Amino acid sequence: MKELAELEVNPPIRIGEKIIKNLMGTGVNVVTTKPVNRRFAAK
Repeated sequence: MKELAELEVNPPIRIGEKIIKNLMGTGVNVVTTKPVNRRFAAK
């Protein structure tokens, strides 16, 4: 899940926004489940 471990998002992000499209070629989209109002880095 290297793609998730390297995730960085820039605010503002609302609930339901796609933050990763087609995760690792599986066709799965990752969406936010809560609002993000500050910069976030998974590292």
